[in-house]
Amino acid sequence: MNIYLDDIRTPKQGTWEIVRTPDEFRQLIQNTEVIHSISFDHDLGECESGYDLMKWLVDQHLDGHKDLSEVDVYVHSANPIGAKNMRMLWHNFKKMIGD
Repeated sequence: MNIYLDDIRTPKQGTWEIVRTPDEFRQLIQNTEVIHSISFDHDLGECESGYDLMKWLVDQHLDGHKDLSEVDVYVHSANPIGAKNMRMLWHNFKKMIGD
């Protein structure tokens, strides 16, 4: 499955499961066995950001709930600082797990 997290936009191409809210994102992650890729927006228009959800996702891996070692992650946010922080978080996570 390919997951596209964004409260407003839709992907221009590809086959994506569109997720609009943090709760939908968490539920989908917890109920999906195979995740191929996730594309994150930073500003979700709610109390939580894409960065918060990426941190939650990393914790899911570190706690042994979800193997993310083969998941491709993209950031499509228009927020340059938020996008940079998310890319750095994912880079550091991948480095930590040895990828």
